[in-house]
Amino acid sequence: MKKIIWFLFISMAFCSEEKNFTFKYKYYEGQKVNYKKETMIIMEIPVVGEFRMGENYSVIDEYLGEKDGFYILQKTIKNVISSSVLGDRVTLDRSLGALSDIPCRLYIDSDGKVDHVEPVGEEYSYLEEDFEMKYMGMDIDNSFFPFGKNAKNISIGDSWTDHKDSVSIVTADNMSGIMSFTSVYTLDKVKAKKGVAYISEVSDVSCKIFMFIGDEIVEMHNNGTFEASFKYDIAADQIISVKSTGDMRAEYEIFDKTLKTPMVYLENIIRTK
Repeated sequence: MKKIIWFLFISMAFCSEEKNFTFKYKYYEGQKVNYKKETMIIMEIPVVGEFRMGENYSVIDEYLGEKDGFYILQKTIKNVISSSVLGDRVTLDRSLGALSDIPCRLYIDSDGKVDHVEPVGEEYSYLEEDFEMKYMGMDIDNSFFPFGKNAKNISIGDSWTDHKDSVSIVTADNMSGIMSFTSVYTLDKVKAKKGVAYISEVSDVSCKIFMFIGDEIVEMHNNGTFEASFKYDIAADQIISVKSTGDMRAEYEIFDKTLKTPMVYLENIIRTK
């Protein structure tokens, strides 16, 4: 009898490991999460040479509750280091630094998309467009579904797809475009004792960017692949860390010449509290 009971106990333990998971952020009022983010873009510009642009900063996410049908998430950027390097010339980028230590409220709709933003304090209202560019300029992140809406009832080893088409990009006053991508996510493993899910992503990306160079409008076509690995806190429903790399190829015409430029994108995000 003891052997039967022991067998049933072991069977139940194994079965409990084979549960399904749904990956959706959960918020509660007063919730605070700190992240550290690092990004780097490396381009090889014909004739000119290598160009590097990097950002390093911390961000505090605080959930404030619901109002007028929106979920309110307040973000505060801190400790900004942002610069670009072209050859031996180093330039500090002060645009992100201007947003440092100024809380901004994101009003999120029921689909997880940012509807509008609002800097905290009337004296910072002049920065509203800058915050819009930061949090709404590339409309690919979802505040509820970090791995797309298909990330439901997922078992270990399962893969699912998230596709977005004709996503608007606004990165600066002289640059805009559209992007399409298809992402395939896989739940690689789950460490039940630690409550951590390990998820990988492979994305095929294509985008068309329009920018002014002098008096000319230049149309740049980019195609490439991004790969990322995630650690996800199952109990808290939060990202623990992200490591992402992307390889892109850009092609554009300027001054009656067709130029091709390789580009590498690197990103690291880690939860610090």
